[in-house]
Amino acid sequence: MARNVGTQGHGDGFCGIYSMAHSLTDWPKLQSFEIPLREAFRRLVLAADRLDLFDVYHAIDGFEDFELAQIFNQMATSYRLSRIAIPLELVSQRVGRVSNITVVREVISSGGSVVVSVENGGHWVLANKNLPDGSVAVIDSWPNSNRETLAKISTLEDGVALLPRNSDLAKLS
Repeated sequence: MARNVGTQGHGDGFCGIYSMAHSLTDWPKLQSFEIPLREAFRRLVLAADRLDLFDVYHAIDGFEDFELAQIFNQMATSYRLSRIAIPLELVSQRVGRVSNITVVREVISSGGSVVVSVENGGHWVLANKNLPDGSVAVIDSWPNSNRETLAKISTLEDGVALLPRNSDLAKLS
C-alpha cells in the first residue's frame, strides 16, 4: 500500500510568501543584483517577523492579502527595491469596470506581477506573464501542482499587485 507522504508546503500557509519570493526572482534585470529564491523567501519572512506577522497562526493558516502587501512593502523599503505592493481591488478601481483577468493582465503589462487567490481563497499563486490566448502564466508553489495558466479569476478582493514604483498603476497608493 502506497503511503501518502507530505512534502514541504503541504502543512504550512506560506504560499503567499513563496509567490512574492518568486516575483522577486523574476525582477533581477531591474535590480543591481539577483535575488535567489531562498534569499527572497528569507527576506520576506524577516519582514513578516518585524511586523509581528510571523507566528503559529500565520504559519498554519497563511496570510490575508493586506498582510502580504504589508510584508512586501516592509521588505521593499528595507532593501530599497523599486517595487510596491497594492491591493488588487484598488488597482481594479483605477483600471475600470473590466473583467478580473483583464485587471491582472494590465498589472503584468505595466511591468508588475500579481499574487492572486485561487481555490476559493485557499491558495496563492503568482501571475507573471500575459499569454496570447488571453490567459496568464502562473507560478504555483504547491508541490506537484499542474497549474500553469489561469484563464479567469473569480475575485479581485483577494490579491496583491506587485508593481514598479514608477508605473501609472502604482501612483494610486
